[in-house]
Amino acid sequence: IFPIMGYAYTGHPVAATFSVLTWPFLGPLWMPADAAYAAQERNYWATKDYAEREKRKSLEVIDQKLQDKSINYEQHIREQREIEAKYSPY
Repeated sequence: IFPIMGYAYTGHPVAATFSVLTWPFLGPLWMPADAAYAAQERNYWATKDYAEREKRKSLEVIDQKLQDKSINYEQHIREQREIEAKYSPY
């Protein structure tokens, strides 16, 4: 039951339904590894979305500083590059 719930949790309802039928025969062999891979994939996309949101927030802050004229254009560009480097995957 737990691996079937794992499929449902990771957004694979068809695999969860199919697994109910195949669990007694094949489940112990392939299901734990497959569910772990699906969870890892879901965590990857959740982390990527979180990083994008944080990057947008940081960029909005420096954009607001530029509009308020508390920093000049060169400082804005410098801070923007720092933020992009911070959230870059490379």
